[in-house]
Amino acid sequence: MDISEVKEMRRRLYELQESQQWVHHVADLNSGKSQSFRLDRPITPLSRAERISRLGHTIEPSIFDGPSYTLTPRTPYQASPLAYLSATSAQVYSCYENQIWWSLPQELDNAGGQMGFWFAVSPAWQRSLVSISLLGNAWPGTVGHVLVQANLPSGGFVEFPIGDDSSAYSSHTVDLIFTPHGSQASNVVVTLQAGIQNLAFQSISFSATSPPAI
Repeated sequence: MDISEVKEMRRRLYELQESQQWVHHVADLNSGKSQSFRLDRPITPLSRAERISRLGHTIEPSIFDGPSYTLTPRTPYQASPLAYLSATSAQVYSCYENQIWWSLPQELDNAGGQMGFWFAVSPAWQRSLVSISLLGNAWPGTVGHVLVQANLPSGGFVEFPIGDDSSAYSSHTVDLIFTPHGSQASNVVVTLQAGIQNLAFQSISFSATSPPAI
């Protein structure tokens, strides 16, 4: 992709942001259960925790402001505890705008890009929360999907929609509950699938749902 194509892509994304909406996805990676909620305003901690509770997991809203691993395009790596991200087939990786962007063809049949996240230290057998922040939309008249997988002995994957018949450009907050297997590292993979027109990754965080007492 040359400079003029990158500029045109940015312009399209800026235009889409003028009518941006919000979507909250919640999922249990161990069971594969998931729900998606289209919102009329930005996500907030109380309602965010309440939607997660519909999967049978009660968490404190303060968890969203608590300590966690956090990876972004500006900070894709940390040495201790070790954590890093990788991305394939992206059109733009912008540290300045803190986003990784994909712009996919309408005729895409299979996966159109992928992100991998590696967290060397997991809370052994302790329920955890992974939160991913994305921006995106589907091609008109279609529904795109993103597949999220984790290295779990059972379950370990869930699929959620990007866009609907309106193809509105939306901020997608993805909250994933799962229990890491023993003390092994946690590996989370996000795969873009057919139907997505644009997708931008902003951040991922990983924390235990019950922080240790001080």
